[in-house]
Amino acid sequence: MDDIDMLVQPLTRLHGIISDYLEEQEKVSLEVRENLLDFYFKLSHFLDIYERQDENYVKYTRMCEDGSFELKLFCVNPRENLKECMFRDAVRSCFPLHFCRSVLQESAGWREGRL
Repeated sequence: MDDIDMLVQPLTRLHGIISDYLEEQEKVSLEVRENLLDFYFKLSHFLDIYERQDENYVKYTRMCEDGSFELKLFCVNPRENLKECMFRDAVRSCFPLHFCRSVLQESAGWREGRL
């Protein structure tokens, strides 16, 4: 287990707890809700990058002068990520959404033997 995994596991649990809290608590002050949502989206972004990391990523950690800890995940070779984004955007722009849905539904029906 990588050292970062020991940090990510509790962060993943915290992400779920905040998600549940935001769904259940409607009577939270606007300022608290905005701050919590801001943190939630930053945490979501970090966890998404963590899930994507591979040999194209570098981990950067340091202790700051104020005693805080900094962890960054840098993509040093964005080739695969760009390829994925370009493919996703190409599919969206080339095919209308209703066409994509019908193709996916048909292929799902074919696998289940309904066609």
